[in-house]
Amino acid sequence: LSLPSEVSELDNLNGELIKTIIHSLRRYYDHVVIDCAGDLSDLTLSCLDESDNIVLVAEPSLSSFRAVNTAIKLTQTLGYLKDSLKLVLNRSASQQDEMLEEVVKDMDVDTVARVSNDYRAFNDSLKEGRLLKDSHADSVANFQLKRLANLLHNGASLPEMETPAEIA
Repeated sequence: LSLPSEVSELDNLNGELIKTIIHSLRRYYDHVVIDCAGDLSDLTLSCLDESDNIVLVAEPSLSSFRAVNTAIKLTQTLGYLKDSLKLVLNRSASQQDEMLEEVVKDMDVDTVARVSNDYRAFNDSLKEGRLLKDSHADSVANFQLKRLANLLHNGASLPEMETPAEIA
């Protein structure tokens, strides 16, 4: 859904209306993806209440990890299922960073997906106006995104044999 043309149109939006909209969308679409605000407003909580998966995205920076960790703790306090929480490490450099791995481990999220920092592939894709899967189908990031999509759709990641050697 696009944003309204006037900000004042958002004044009538409330948690119950959001839930109604989500229920309506679910009748027509297999997946409904909502990019929520970082706050815990009534609107955001209504979206979380209706979510099958809560995907938190972090970049490898202290401020990003703090924000995600706060969100994790709040979801636990509010009683959301731990199984619904997924952590995506965006712009991930490697799995060899021991300090980063300790931080991720301490976040208490069972499912962690990584998307490599493949600046060239993403930049080329944007410049060409094409999806990454079309412009760089063999890139590590593309395989990681496929695995993430499969995880969210089926609850399992793609088998290792379907990924390039760099991921395994």
